[in-house]
Amino acid sequence: MPAFCRDIEEMLTRRPDVADAMVVDYAAPGPVLVLVAPREFCSGPEIRDECASSLGGAAYRVTVALVTEVPRVPGEFPDAAAVLAGASGVFRYEPPRSHTEQQMAALWNEVLGRARTGMLDDFLDLGGDSVRAVRLVARIEEELGAAIDLASFFGAPSVRAVVGLVEAARAASGQAVAGG
Repeated sequence: MPAFCRDIEEMLTRRPDVADAMVVDYAAPGPVLVLVAPREFCSGPEIRDECASSLGGAAYRVTVALVTEVPRVPGEFPDAAAVLAGASGVFRYEPPRSHTEQQMAALWNEVLGRARTGMLDDFLDLGGDSVRAVRLVARIEEELGAAIDLASFFGAPSVRAVVGLVEAARAASGQAVAGG
């Protein structure tokens, strides 16, 4: 087991909300699978970001799976597909690809007080609430020039889904979608 795996496991098991953790490195460019058995509620995106910070440039490789029990078979890696299929939550970081996704992620970071937001992250999982949603929708209109109603926003909870709403609003108003 690489040293960084042990370091991340130790960091996670010191958290009061984590009962057990296992980090499996399937070797670059494969994923670093972080299995977490929560003691109570814990935020998958928060754990993902904490692990990713430890990995620096390899942060995009981190996938966190919240599981009821960490599978421990001596000398074997757990079957990633089986673990992910049975997990109560799976959290990966997917970076922004387009200019609009970069702008949207920056707005989410600003409103939610985050350093990194992935394209698949869910607004409520990141600590969003109705007050922050109102602020974010206003900032989207101000910065991106697209009016989105609150009901539509809550119906499209990921960054990528909200970017889709922005692009649809721009298309409906005849605005060019600059930089995608």
